[in-house]
Amino acid sequence: MEALADAPGAMQEVLLAFVRTADQTTRTNRTVIDAGSQLAADSAEVASVTAAIGDRLSELASEVESMTSLIARLPNDLVAPAAVAKALAQDLESATPVALLFKESSEQMRVWLDALKVMASELKYAADQYRLVNEQHRQQSQ
Repeated sequence: MEALADAPGAMQEVLLAFVRTADQTTRTNRTVIDAGSQLAADSAEVASVTAAIGDRLSELASEVESMTSLIARLPNDLVAPAAVAKALAQDLESATPVALLFKESSEQMRVWLDALKVMASELKYAADQYRLVNEQHRQQSQ
């Protein structure tokens, strides 16, 4: 009988424990739901970033492909300028002896021009002396 007398209190404790467990379960469920929502948001952000990276990789692949074709054409594009440079080098090679002769002649002409300047200076000095002598002679004649 005593067990029956304690039954309502025990029952009440069981009910309180059940309510506490239900509250704890509700909180746990809410935490799980919030974590799931955050995980879904993070997954969406990762998917967006992954898509953007995919787009950039496609652009990069396209640019690399266009550069590859440009680089592949480069040797063919350099054939004509290389031929011009080679012809110019051959022309310069054949003109080198003439240029050296012209340089030597120019240096020799410079020596002659310097000598002519000295002669012109001496002739001017002689002309000045002649003029002075001439002027002195006129003054003495008067």
